[in-house]
Amino acid sequence: MSSFLQSIAKKMKLAANEELARRYARRQQRARVVQDREGGAVTVVNVRRCNRSIGLLDE
Repeated sequence: MSSFLQSIAKKMKLAANEELARRYARRQQRARVVQDREGGAVTVVNVRRCNRSIGLLDE
């Protein structure tokens, strides 16, 4: 039975790693390289953030 659980754990770990790889690839697609004041290359990643909420006004 433990080998069965180990195989499930291994499959879940592989699936999680694949999901992380997909997220990283998407993040790199949104990235762009710009130059800073000294002329060095800086990678800028556009991150979409949720609308900020005060909490009291939300229904």
